[in-house]
Amino acid sequence: KEETKLYPAPPGNPMRIGDMIALKCSILTAAAYVSLCLNDFVSAKNYATNLLDEPRASSGHKYLARLYLSESLLAMNKIELALNQLDAEMIKNENDLSFKMPITTIDKEEKSDTPEITPPIPKGKGK
Repeated sequence: KEETKLYPAPPGNPMRIGDMIALKCSILTAAAYVSLCLNDFVSAKNYATNLLDEPRASSGHKYLARLYLSESLLAMNKIELALNQLDAEMIKNENDLSFKMPITTIDKEEKSDTPEITPPIPKGKGK
């Protein structure tokens, strides 16, 4: 049985790659929300955009990112762009609105030594 790769996260306990991705997405979501509350619409837009660019983000995180992005765009008087983010077809493509991470992506990364990189090259015999 293969062991799950753990990454140091001082001062806390080591974390799996899936937990690190979920933490990153949660931080970006919270940062976008707080920026909206502080009327810092440019930062909210940037946080939400970064979250939408994360391919391993859960559909729930992406849904919140779209809402926060559209709200920040509305506040900056970019109504057309905001409406595009709220298009029902974009949201319908995301199967569910859960905050579970895609299992296949995380499993692949947990088994490799380096996250976000192609699987390691098999080592040749001898040398």
